[in-house]
Amino acid sequence: EGGDLMVGAKDVNSNGDSDVDQNDGIEVFNINVIGDSDLPSNLGTITSTNEELLTVNIATDAAETGADGYAALTVRGTGNNTPFGGTLTRLDADDFLGDLYIGSATNAFDIDTFTATGGGDIDLTMAVGASGDEDDGAGVGLDSTGSLARSVTTGAGEDTISMAAFGGAQLVVNTGAGDDTIIVDIDGNTDSESTESSLDLTSASGDNVVELFTIVDAGDVINAAAVNLGTGDDTVTGGSVALTVDTGAGDDVIYADNTGDFASAVAAAGDSVGVYDAALLFNQSMTITLAVPDTDAGDGDAIVFVNGYEITAD
Repeated sequence: EGGDLMVGAKDVNSNGDSDVDQNDGIEVFNINVIGDSDLPSNLGTITSTNEELLTVNIATDAAETGADGYAALTVRGTGNNTPFGGTLTRLDADDFLGDLYIGSATNAFDIDTFTATGGGDIDLTMAVGASGDEDDGAGVGLDSTGSLARSVTTGAGEDTISMAAFGGAQLVVNTGAGDDTIIVDIDGNTDSESTESSLDLTSASGDNVVELFTIVDAGDVINAAAVNLGTGDDTVTGGSVALTVDTGAGDDVIYADNTGDFASAVAAAGDSVGVYDAALLFNQSMTITLAVPDTDAGDGDAIVFVNGYEITAD
């Protein structure tokens, strides 16, 4: 493991010096990664002075042929220091062909746009939207008049995406092809409580595992997620989110939340009271659509499935 990289001005402004020539940082880093799979790079943090860094572009050196694979890059974060020292507007690794690991020790924070479609495996741990300082973990809400959009896009590798979407962040994740694991905690809303944090997840294909979480107490908002997966054997665990899911073709499994402390239903009958254990989907609705073979298909035709029986429970 390597140390921390800081590139910028001569002075980190620790003494309050207002001389901008001494204190200016650098807003854009272009990182060129050299080497094959036997020469990975591993850093604690990549930062500029005075947290000026806004954009990080990562690419594999053009001279690399891939005959012996491509060098991986890790920016793991250290202690209380996030991998890039603060928030970023954009991290672009579309031209990076190796495996990319971000936030393996300390999670990244609030990269507005993260894109890495070069084809290597991506391992990203990041919180977006809010810091999560409040007791419920959702943090102070984002400014409802500002940008709420956050996005993560990856390519054909086998990706692991572990995220928290807080403070009203509208998180869009597209993992492309590959057998991916996506874990997202969705909670909270904006400062005006006008917009709840949400997730829109798409994956083109692969055997994907999706695990979603939220905290639901009496009176809380119900955060929503839309999950659209392509061909593959997928497993989706919805937690307590308001979940809309399409798992595409393949042998798929979808779990609705049925854990934790269950409510008790109390019924009065004459002088006696009965108490019954009950598992509740609190303040949610569920729609189940069963795809059945098309009865109009002719002999010898490939079996075609159509949406058949549907039931909605509130």
